[in-house]
Amino acid sequence: MQIKARNPELPAAKPAVITAHRSPCISRAARACAVLVFPVLLGGCTKDAAWWDEQERNRPLLQRAAGQADQGDVGSAVRLYLQAIDNSPGTARAHLELALLYHDQVKDYVKAVYHYERYLELRPDTEKREMIDNRVRLAKQSFAGSLLQGKGASAVRIADLEKENTELLQRVEDLERELRRLRARGAAMISGDELPGATPASEASRPPPEEVVREAQAGADTRADELAVRTYRVGGGDTLSGIALKVYGDRSRWREIQKANEAILGESSRLQVGQVLVIP
Repeated sequence: MQIKARNPELPAAKPAVITAHRSPCISRAARACAVLVFPVLLGGCTKDAAWWDEQERNRPLLQRAAGQADQGDVGSAVRLYLQAIDNSPGTARAHLELALLYHDQVKDYVKAVYHYERYLELRPDTEKREMIDNRVRLAKQSFAGSLLQGKGASAVRIADLEKENTELLQRVEDLERELRRLRARGAAMISGDELPGATPASEASRPPPEEVVREAQAGADTRADELAVRTYRVGGGDTLSGIALKVYGDRSRWREIQKANEAILGESSRLQVGQVLVIP
């Protein structure tokens, strides 16, 4: 067989180039899938309000503010919390701590209400909502009472407001006590120490219904004995005021915990990870 030589006058053949063309229909379909799938993946990583509160509480500036509050320097604590909000306006935990300080220590009820409401705006799904709503009502009534006193209102009206204020405060304490009891039982069930017939762990994360609150009020003496032997294991970053906020909903009650644990702490407020404290 003879092979003919290529004619040198003819140009060399160019290699075939295959160009991939992206179909606009496929691109649109890919984008549509991304829009549908991404929120689902993102939703699976969502943390609850308590998790975010704990993350914010461990920030250095908030820990410094908590330390100042523990030492009784309310002014410095307020300035540090405000600085934290200036640095990061979405720091909900700083708003809650400020609200508690303004309410319980400074007695500036208008600012307390503002920071309570800002916290609820930033943490709409918080398990503390009912407690905070009650505190908002208390702060508003206290503010109204101070206005009435300044204007020389009748002593009868002031007494009525104070009585209602006291009743609401008692209701808040009852709710907080019942919530602590439910959480303690949930923790006991997880650790395997729960007694038969105890409240399921899933209920420990929900605010108590009205019938449970009524039961708590009727059996207050029995629960007082139960609460008297409650303990708390110190974790990383814990302070006495932080523990008081967790168990009482009131940072200013840290001295009660210190006094109940004088055998361990002495007169110091410093804690060590792993210590077991008695919660009175």
